[in-house]
Amino acid sequence: MDKTEIPADRTSWGSFGELRKKTDEDMLTILDDAIKNKDYKVGSDQEKAVNFYESIMNTEARDKQGLEPLKPYLAKIDAIKTKSDVEKYINEMANNGGGNEFFGFGVFNDMKDSKMNAGYLSAGGLGLSRDYYVDEDKDTKEKRQKYEEFVATLFKVLGDNEATAKKNAKLVLEFETSLAKPRMTKEESRDARKQYNPMTLAELQKLVPAINWNEHLKAIGIDKIDKIIVTDPNYFKAMNKIFKSRSVADMKTLFRWETINSSAGLLTTDLEKKNWDFYAKTLQGAKEQRPLNERALATVNGAIGEALGQLYVAKKFPPEAKKKAQEMIANVRLGFKKRIAELTWMSEETKKKAIEKLNKLMVKIAYPDKWKDYSKLTIKSVKDGGSYFENSVNIAKWAHHENIAKLGKPVDRTEWGMSPQTVNAYFNPVNNEIVFPAA
Repeated sequence: MDKTEIPADRTSWGSFGELRKKTDEDMLTILDDAIKNKDYKVGSDQEKAVNFYESIMNTEARDKQGLEPLKPYLAKIDAIKTKSDVEKYINEMANNGGGNEFFGFGVFNDMKDSKMNAGYLSAGGLGLSRDYYVDEDKDTKEKRQKYEEFVATLFKVLGDNEATAKKNAKLVLEFETSLAKPRMTKEESRDARKQYNPMTLAELQKLVPAINWNEHLKAIGIDKIDKIIVTDPNYFKAMNKIFKSRSVADMKTLFRWETINSSAGLLTTDLEKKNWDFYAKTLQGAKEQRPLNERALATVNGAIGEALGQLYVAKKFPPEAKKKAQEMIANVRLGFKKRIAELTWMSEETKKKAIEKLNKLMVKIAYPDKWKDYSKLTIKSVKDGGSYFENSVNIAKWAHHENIAKLGKPVDRTEWGMSPQTVNAYFNPVNNEIVFPAA
């Protein structure tokens, strides 16, 4: 350990870091080969992965485009006049897969009925995590000041003069702090029971009357819902007061900030660098930005990992390797079952239930038997008019509608939470499954 150095473009390092580096090198070679040899079918998922990767890599096109992609969104914000307009804007953005700092709706496994999917309503994401707004130690206060300066910098990118940018940055920090304080602490959020608060639509409307929830749900594609699981009712009580009391002008300033902050990494290289300088360098202590191709690969992996995974599996993990791994895990399961049967301290009834759970344990090896369906997703190449920003927006829309379509339906246990090229593994207690990706 004394001789191990953390690479300048990383904030931590270990054996998993080494493995990820090797897998990334393999993936970049596979991508480069696919690009050179057109080693994929037109319209295929693999082509979409390649198109997305190339749109990120084409910094010349990104720099030439500048802030042009943001203009329609900024115009929508500028047109807001009333609180009703505010809600319409939030609804439209949410239906396009865009978030807001007030709240967010998503569909996940019902924690009390793991076979079914349910709708969850949670606090929206802020520019920082909660502790940065509320803690008063020296380091946090310094980073909070740096954040305010970063916010002002991005407002200047949008065209605000120095004084206006500083004033708007101060307002954003104060606004976000008011939204951060009533949220659960890290410790509270670890208690899953506190986050499970099922309500009817009428009960939610009573809890948060400032928002027309029926209109919001309809706008994001939900016509009927019997139960909404509210993860933090105390936050929503406070949010209701904040939403009612804040001026439309304040909200428009917040929306301008959300727009530039969420898009900074998708636009020009200068904006991407400004974003990295704060979020990676200042907050996390990174010394150097990772090479563009590695950043592009990480983005594609995170957004459409299984599309890229099909290329990886074809080159690096043949069906025979998967079969061998499955046989090995089957032997481990058999050995574990035998050990349970031989335990002297466990009652027969407990042994029976343990073996029953073991038999029901779903083990996923290497890659899915059924790949994710990307057929409804449009990702254009740069030569066909696509861009990093536009492709990212399309992915967000697609992901939102894919998620909403699961509401009220049984959980698809064939779905994977990691792509094959991920160097990791996980146990999902809700689904009673253990997953070992190919990498």
